[in-house]
Amino acid sequence: MARSRVATWAKRLLLTTGVVGAGGYGGFHYWVRQYDPGLSGPPRHTRVLVDEHGNLVDQSLAVPMWRVHLRILILALLFMPLVFTYHLSSISDYTTWLWHEAFIYRVQNSGPAFIKLAQWLATRRDLTTPEFRKVLSRLFNRVQQHSIEETRRIIREDIGDPDELFSEIEPQVVGSGSIGQVHRAVLKDGRRVAVKVSHPNVREDIAVDFYVLNHLAQFVDKMVPSIRYMLLPRLAVAWTTHLAQQIDLSIEAENLDFFIENFKGADTDRFATFPEPIRPYVSARVLVETLIDGHEATDEYLHSLPMDLRTHIAELGMDTYMKNLLKDNWLHGDLHPGNIMITEKAPPGKKWPVVYLIDCGLCQNLEPEEVEVATMVLEGFAKWKDATLAEAFWRMGMGGTQRDELSYDELLASCTEIFSYYQASKGSDHAIVGRLLESMFDVVRFHKLQLEPGYTSLLFGALVQENFIMTLDERFNITKRVIPWLAGQGIVSQGMFKNFTGLFPSFMETKCKKEELGKHLDKKGLLSVEGGVHDSVHVERQSEKKEEWKRGVLAA
Repeated sequence: MARSRVATWAKRLLLTTGVVGAGGYGGFHYWVRQYDPGLSGPPRHTRVLVDEHGNLVDQSLAVPMWRVHLRILILALLFMPLVFTYHLSSISDYTTWLWHEAFIYRVQNSGPAFIKLAQWLATRRDLTTPEFRKVLSRLFNRVQQHSIEETRRIIREDIGDPDELFSEIEPQVVGSGSIGQVHRAVLKDGRRVAVKVSHPNVREDIAVDFYVLNHLAQFVDKMVPSIRYMLLPRLAVAWTTHLAQQIDLSIEAENLDFFIENFKGADTDRFATFPEPIRPYVSARVLVETLIDGHEATDEYLHSLPMDLRTHIAELGMDTYMKNLLKDNWLHGDLHPGNIMITEKAPPGKKWPVVYLIDCGLCQNLEPEEVEVATMVLEGFAKWKDATLAEAFWRMGMGGTQRDELSYDELLASCTEIFSYYQASKGSDHAIVGRLLESMFDVVRFHKLQLEPGYTSLLFGALVQENFIMTLDERFNITKRVIPWLAGQGIVSQGMFKNFTGLFPSFMETKCKKEELGKHLDKKGLLSVEGGVHDSVHVERQSEKKEEWKRGVLAA
C-alpha cells in the first residue's frame, strides 16, 4: 500500500515537472518572440570601393599629379597659419575661441573630404577630447549648397531631362550635406518624391583628397614617433573606406533595398521603416526616393510629444537597433536626429505614427567576429561583469596598440574601477549604460588602446542610440530591453534575470568611497562624466560659460 502511494506521488511529481517545464519553456519562447520576431534578411556583401592604400578604385577618377601638387599648396596656405599659432591659443579663453573659429572656417572651406574628416573625428571618442569634439560637431550644420541650375544639369546628365521626368522640382533645399543636397519634387505620375543630388565635381575633388590624406598620414607616422600608437596610415584607409560609401548614391539605393528586404512584413508599430528608391531614377549622382513627410527627431520635437508616444518610440528604436545588430548584422552607420523622421499621424489601421530612418548611404556590414564582440559588450552590461567588458575592449584593440605599453590586467583594473564607481546607482539610474560606455572611451584614450575602426563605429552608434532613447524617456531601462534579445541568442544568467525583474545584480565590493574613487578616476582622466551627466552636457555647460564671457568682452 505504501509503495503504491509512493509510486502514485512519484508519477504525479514527474507529470507536474514535465508540465511545468514544458510550460516554462513555452512561456520563455513566447516571451523572447515578443521582442524577436525572427525576421532576418539575406547576408549582405558590400562593394570594394578603395584599394589597400585608401585610394578610390574607380579608374575613371585617375588623379593627375599637377592637381595633387596644387591641392597640397592650397591646403598649406589654409592650415599652416593654424599650426604656427596653435601655441598661442592657450593664452586665454578668448584666444582659444579665436583659434577654434579660424579652424572651423578653414575646414569649412577646404572641401567635402576635409569636412567629412572633421565630422568623422567628432565621432571618434577614442581619439579626441570632449572639448575638441564639441568644436568639430559645429561642422554638421555648416555646409555649403549648390544652385538649382546645377541640380537640374546633373539630373539631365544622369537620368534624363528634368522637365520630362518631373512636374515640379522645388528650388529650396530641404537638406544639405558635404556630399550632396535634397529637393522636394513631383513626378509626372503625381507621386511626391525626394531628389538627392551630389554636389558638382565632388567625386573628382574627393579622389584628389584621398590621395593627399593617405600620403600625409604615412609621412606624419614616419616623422612623429610619439603618435605612432595611433596608426595613422591605417586610420586614413579606414576613413577613406568610410567616406567612399557615400560618394556613389546608387550604393545608398542598394542599402535601402537591403533594409526594406530585412524588414519585409514587419509591423510599423514594432520597428522603424525606410524610404523606397524609385527606379530607374537612380545613378551615382542622383537618387529619387519616396518623400517622407514628418518631423526630425530633434530634442525640441521629442519633448513636445506625449509621454506614452515617447516611450513607444524608445522601445521601437531599441528593438530596431537590436534586430539590425544581432539578426541582420547590418547597421545604419550615420544615425543622428536629422536622419530620424517621425510622421505626424498614425497610418490607417495602426496605433502609432511611423518612424523612418533616412540617409542610408553609410552602413556597416558586421563580420562574425564583430557581432561576437558586440554581443560580449551587451552581455557585460546585462550581467554587470567588468571582466566581460574588458575582454571585449581588449579584442577590439587587437593589432591596434603597442602591446609593450599595455597589459590586459591594466585594462581590467581600469574597468573594475569604473564599474565600482557606478555601483552607487543600484539600478535607480537607467542612464548608467551610456555614462559607463562614455567612461570606457576614457579608458581607451588613457591606455592608448587603438580600436579597430569598425568597432569604433559600432560603439558610437550604440551611444547615439542610448542618447536618443534617454532623450525620449529618461526612465527607460535599456538593459531590461536588451535582455530578451540576448536570451534569444542563448545568453542567460542569474544577473540578467535580476536586471530584468528589477533587482540590480550584485556589485563588486570596494573599500573606496564613491567620492574618493571619483576623485581618483578624475585625476587619471577616466571620468568624462561628472555630476551624473554625459560629457556632452558637461562641455555644453562649459561652452555656455565661455559664450557669456565672450559676449562680455565684445560688449566691453
